[in-house]
Amino acid sequence: SYILETRSIPRVDLFSHTMQGEPFIPFEWLSEAIFAGFHASGGLAGAAVLTALLFGATVALVYLTMVRSGVPTFVAFLFAFASMTLQALHLHPRPHMFTTFLVAVFAFILLDARRNRQTGRLLLLPPLMAVWANLHGGFLVGFILLFMFAADAWLTWRGARGERPPRHAVWLTGVLGLCFLASLLTPAGFDLWPHTTGYLGESWLVAFTQEYNSPDFHNPLVKLFLVALTAGTVVLALVRSRVDLLGLATWLLFTAFALHSGRNIPLFAVLALPWLATWTIDLADQDPRPGRALDRFMEWTRRLSRTEATLTGWPVAAIGVVVLTVAALGPDRREVYRFSSEVFP
Repeated sequence: SYILETRSIPRVDLFSHTMQGEPFIPFEWLSEAIFAGFHASGGLAGAAVLTALLFGATVALVYLTMVRSGVPTFVAFLFAFASMTLQALHLHPRPHMFTTFLVAVFAFILLDARRNRQTGRLLLLPPLMAVWANLHGGFLVGFILLFMFAADAWLTWRGARGERPPRHAVWLTGVLGLCFLASLLTPAGFDLWPHTTGYLGESWLVAFTQEYNSPDFHNPLVKLFLVALTAGTVVLALVRSRVDLLGLATWLLFTAFALHSGRNIPLFAVLALPWLATWTIDLADQDPRPGRALDRFMEWTRRLSRTEATLTGWPVAAIGVVVLTVAALGPDRREVYRFSSEVFP
């Protein structure tokens, strides 16, 4: 609200009693200003709507990522629903919602470029990174993804022993460099990097902040994460087709992140579950038997996919989003989204 009122980004601490006037790194200033704008126009309902839009768009991108990878629509829907449930573990009206959404955007663009060898769309990533660096410190995940995809492209070129220059690998490496430069386009400049990575060395902060702790598997929602890990282990053990090295690296890395800190489970849900969906389809197809229930189900869901491909669902989705948004911002809903006077007098 201060940023919107003064049209300036504070560089000193304005709100802490013990640190007032000390130098301050405005590492989430843009997301805070966006939340403040929605709050100014719709109260707490506005903040809830913004969170819901980011949440819904993230789940939609997870679904589209799987469909583009050849997962039949109904199976993609089931895995997207599981992803949505796992993301709900950290569903709060806070800046990290922008990170989860942009992780899904980056994964969608990178996988699409890898599959079709179309490098032009990669140029969308540096401007997105410039925005992301001003939204939330989770922009570092974007660099993890870029590094993994660039390493995969170089390894693929080396494994194929191609004599031609590895165009896709060179593009990814160049985009990685451009994204680094884009991440400096913030009020803090390079100081943003040591600030956002510094918390990793803050053992007291990590040890005593609940969301940084390892997940509690007694939580009913977290048990779904345990189910996903078990299912992944079983599928990888049984599937006989060659497992994509990039997918396996993504699964292992973001499983480790999620086991280390519960707040990383949504990243696992966005990045690892689509690979599990792909491996599950490979497993279902490896021993076809006419008349078997599983094969009948796969044929049905593929017919459903072909039918869906002939339909245009975007207008219906857009109308639905508008109607739900208007309804959520209505005067009668503002009483729902408010602080309790008993808790916050």
